[in-house]
Amino acid sequence: VLIKCPNQMVRQMFQRLCMHVIQRLRSSHCALYLQGMEEGEDTSKLGEASCVTRFIRMLLSLMENGARSHLRHLTEYFSLLYEFSKMGEEEGKFMLRINAISSMVNFYLGQNSAAVSCQTDSPTEEAGGSGSGSTTAESGGDKLRPGALDKMVALVAGLLERSRDAAGHLALLEPDARALLHAKGFPFIYQQTRDCLNLQQTRSLIFALCRWNEPLAQKIVNMIFQAIAKHSESCGPFFKLLTLLVEGSGGGAGATGGLPCFTQLVLARLWDVADVCPHAALEWLALQVPRNKAAHAWALRTAERWLEAQLLGAGAARVRAAAALLLVALVPSQHFRAGYARARPPAPAPHPHHPHHPHAAHAAHANHAKLPDTAHHTLHQVYTMLLGKLKAARKYTDIAVHGTMKLTAYFGVMSYCVVSRVEKLMFGQYFNDLWELYHPAISEPSVAVHPNKQALLTFWHAVSVDCPENVQLAVANQRLTKHIAFNYILADHEDGEVVAYNRAMLPPYYALLRLCCRRSGAFARALAQHQNIHWAFRNIAPHAHLYPGAADELLRLARVLAARGGGAGSSGGAEGEGREAAAFRRSTLAAYLQDGVYRQLWVAGLNGRTCWSTLISAFCTLVENEDDRLYVVYNGGLQMTFEDNLAARLSVVGHNLKNVSCMIAKVALHSLHAVYVEGAGGGGGAGTGGGAGCVRAELTAALRWARALCRTLRTRRDHKEARALLLACKDWPECARRLLTMLNLHHRHNHLRDAALGVLREIVMIGGGAALGALVPLAAGAAGAACGSRSRHAHVCGPRSQHGAHGAHSAHGAHGAHASLPQHAAIPHDKHNAHRLATSYRPYHKFIVDSI
Repeated sequence: VLIKCPNQMVRQMFQRLCMHVIQRLRSSHCALYLQGMEEGEDTSKLGEASCVTRFIRMLLSLMENGARSHLRHLTEYFSLLYEFSKMGEEEGKFMLRINAISSMVNFYLGQNSAAVSCQTDSPTEEAGGSGSGSTTAESGGDKLRPGALDKMVALVAGLLERSRDAAGHLALLEPDARALLHAKGFPFIYQQTRDCLNLQQTRSLIFALCRWNEPLAQKIVNMIFQAIAKHSESCGPFFKLLTLLVEGSGGGAGATGGLPCFTQLVLARLWDVADVCPHAALEWLALQVPRNKAAHAWALRTAERWLEAQLLGAGAARVRAAAALLLVALVPSQHFRAGYARARPPAPAPHPHHPHHPHAAHAAHANHAKLPDTAHHTLHQVYTMLLGKLKAARKYTDIAVHGTMKLTAYFGVMSYCVVSRVEKLMFGQYFNDLWELYHPAISEPSVAVHPNKQALLTFWHAVSVDCPENVQLAVANQRLTKHIAFNYILADHEDGEVVAYNRAMLPPYYALLRLCCRRSGAFARALAQHQNIHWAFRNIAPHAHLYPGAADELLRLARVLAARGGGAGSSGGAEGEGREAAAFRRSTLAAYLQDGVYRQLWVAGLNGRTCWSTLISAFCTLVENEDDRLYVVYNGGLQMTFEDNLAARLSVVGHNLKNVSCMIAKVALHSLHAVYVEGAGGGGGAGTGGGAGCVRAELTAALRWARALCRTLRTRRDHKEARALLLACKDWPECARRLLTMLNLHHRHNHLRDAALGVLREIVMIGGGAALGALVPLAAGAAGAACGSRSRHAHVCGPRSQHGAHGAHSAHGAHGAHASLPQHAAIPHDKHNAHRLATSYRPYHKFIVDSI
């Protein structure tokens, strides 16, 4: 019933019944438990005077006869023995005298070495022990073993404590001592740890054995490390046991209650297993240093022994990551450690102040709460050690031997340590070491994806932002100014891995160049003429949908290079600097205009809106005066600015100026206009839908840019020539109609309406009577359509179509299909409404008057 019965409830009821009987008999039988224990007498007769002790002896004998075949049902069996041993002093002494410890040890070790053939085939029976081939508690199919045998370990630990003499030393009988203490390698402790039975009870057992016995503790720790070395792939339970031993013995504060200081014993052997399982050893130490002062001090003291070997030299990436985690754990700040644990590669964004920009991650980290003085002191110790390894890092740059990722964890943790300007200034004395590490071993190899380079540039950028001292060190280095622009970059826009790498690596690289240009005019002038910069504008900047951060940094760099003076501290006459800046603007504009990259993207239908935004941003950055705008016009800029898939079929060279008006109108004709105006029909008033809101600013900027180009064409060219160019475009009436539709937008978006009016005004002033002849019928048709709409909806609009009620805006924007057109009706005088009507109609009136 107690062992073979497959019903757990029945076994539990029988266990409680047995304990109830034993408790009822204890008062009359307790004195009989130890009869026959006289000195030198055979213990086989011990307990014969009581039925209770005879019953317990019979239970112990079951371990040798039948219990092994029913291992999963032994929970109640060992629970009964455990509860009996705790009932009093007599019960404990009785079980010690009959060698219960050695019986259980032999049972457990015999179970682990028993042949599988001795197990039953019944599905309700246990499927065998862990055996010599098991590697984890679950690998032998015996997931219930911990629950079944943990009471056995607790019983052994409890009996050990009861065996102590008056001096506190263990007084075990020879069979029990031989089973626990004298067996080579402590097999009972070893096997139960490997099986992960109940590590809390295993710790109690070891404490019971080692109290007032430090040499024995040393032997057990040695056994644990030998097991770790032997089972490096499944050493987790042994490290968990080490954690319990260290924390349970005072956590490094010294021996307590007779227990030896397990922290010192464990740390003395920890690096002995670093060669076979460094990842587990580093992770274990990283968990200990925040809560164990002895481990913390020891890790700092021995850093020279493990820092380079594990953080830079280790072949496995997870080992290097564990070493970096250990370094962060050394800083006594929970906030600092938690920030590193949460760190993830951020998604790129078009602006470095955006919280997800790749090289803004560490700037965001610098906004952490101020570290305590003790944490800052330790951080500087760690950071100084890391900086000191920049020279040693050169050994790991040979790609053929070490690959391209050995230094990623190293630079990653160094970047995380830069939390203030102090750390940036500390880097100054190591600047030459960084440059010699970077060039030429990392910068020049023709490797498409080079994570070491990405990590190094990210760190370099982190220590340069808001630190002009470090930037000055860079521009003062002649070798750097000569070679930093030579950086191998593969622009393979079809390879996802290469794209992801460039998306992360290029922004900090171009940001570094920008910082140097701001610091040194000479460097800026040299960089403006460098072939690699012009390559970047041709091959990286047009693909803002792939490299948003890099494209934005290139535009910011172009803004610095295009500024008159060429950068801070520039020398030479202002006239010469102006010519240099103009030459850079022209050559960069040529990269955008003449290579046809944008045309190819639009023809392929590849993210044309992003390309449009990038192109407008580039023009706003590089076009400074009317000469620049004429340069854009004569090099196909208008066609590129306002072209769609159909217009892309036209020749760039043959129709540079002939398509001026067509291209202007194409702004509204195609993607931006469709999203903003036509898309608004399904989601509320014009310009209120999600898509319209996204493109409103882009559409306004496009119209203003188009107006500026047209004005330049009108003022800098003969009127007859400009008019002929406009009329030569067959699509301009349709374009004008599209622009007219933008005049019916809700009056809240006056800036967009005014921009459309501005372009139409330029068309009229260029086209003259011919333009008016085409625009008047279009306008009349639009007015007729509006009148028809008014007559159909007069009962809705009422006498005040201008919505004089103050709450009309929000209700109309949320529920109406389009904003009602302004109307006039015979109504009482209302100054507020009259002002709104005048504001609404005045731009149209001015447009007509100017046209006449």
